[in-house]
Amino acid sequence: MFGIDQSAGMLDVAHAKHPGVPYRELALQDLVTATDLHARFHGLMCVDAMEWVGREDWPVVLDGFHRVLRPGGWAYLAIEIPEDKDIEFLAGPIPEEQVRGEIVGDGGFYAYFPQAEEIADWLAEAGFSAHSEHSGDGYRHLLLQSTASPNAR
Repeated sequence: MFGIDQSAGMLDVAHAKHPGVPYRELALQDLVTATDLHARFHGLMCVDAMEWVGREDWPVVLDGFHRVLRPGGWAYLAIEIPEDKDIEFLAGPIPEEQVRGEIVGDGGFYAYFPQAEEIADWLAEAGFSAHSEHSGDGYRHLLLQSTASPNAR
């Protein structure tokens, strides 16, 4: 096991619960350049984090996931499904400085909810094949397998 989070506070909580598990403070976008982690893991889990990743960084994060996995490794992603209030907001006009799917709020709040087709394209480009997908408890649950080499790097 190995833990990664960009929040030192969250890592402190996790370390207190599981002191024997190594960890690193790292943003998901930085997995691409964390070469010491490349091809290190047989599997990874990313839960309740992708909705905070901006549109331009989704391909970067997925590429990083692919890089840290060994060929044939598994990834589980839980991607938040927008709530009713968010769906209503997302259906409205898009502010000029935003893209469809982005929610930017007061106090630095940000969330991005890409379309399923866009996610599927990014996963394929990063070198993942989908093995199962279902929705429940407010999330899309994706089980993915890393291919030997991605379609595009």
